[in-house]
Amino acid sequence: MNLLTKNIKLWRARHPYRMKMYSVVIEILLSPTSTGEPSLHESFCEFLETLFYLGIVPNYTTNGITIAEDSGLSTKILDYTSRFVGGVAVSANEWSEHISKAWRRAIYKLDTFGNTNINIHYIIKDIESVNKFLDIYKEFKYTILYFVLLPLMPSGRSKEKYSEDAFEYLLQQDLDWGKIAFGAHFYNSLLNQNKIKCYLYPPESLSKNLLLDNTIKVTPSSFNLNPIKEIKYEHM
Repeated sequence: MNLLTKNIKLWRARHPYRMKMYSVVIEILLSPTSTGEPSLHESFCEFLETLFYLGIVPNYTTNGITIAEDSGLSTKILDYTSRFVGGVAVSANEWSEHISKAWRRAIYKLDTFGNTNINIHYIIKDIESVNKFLDIYKEFKYTILYFVLLPLMPSGRSKEKYSEDAFEYLLQQDLDWGKIAFGAHFYNSLLNQNKIKCYLYPPESLSKNLLLDNTIKVTPSSFNLNPIKEIKYEHM
């Protein structure tokens, strides 16, 4: 048993009631730096199984590149995902032809294996990005459980963020809005519109990131209304 597996078991024993609250909403961020692509972590599959047998149904977000490969690791991830995971969110990035092909192939393989809900995460920036999303929506609307739309927000030195024009343009589209979910930073924009009916879920109880590195901590995810706040627990 490696250190991370030992830590999560110990943490689960110390916080039985707290963990129940996260039982179906934990998003695993597993990498050597606690960010990035979780499937690259050497213990990724082990954690999926460990969490499942501790009564926690894990979910994870992926760029799809590892899953898209024809490799033993890809097959193992698909197998463990189908047995232990509640849902997988695939980031739909159109930055390059390679990435675009990879996440599409990952969705196909996840759907073929079955037994796991598949969502798409997509970042809205401008009207052009909305048009690209509309193509993705048409392509996958019968495969995907939810399309999760996230606004481009300032990060690091970049002050660039999504435009309200893009949001207004999005609301004019003929979509099945029951399949659309919005990230928390769309909150004010959603309050100031009357074209679609929205339902807000209690963010503090329904959306957490479980960071598994040499220590363990829980932070609010991007779906929380206050994503900056961090909830820390003692080191193991």
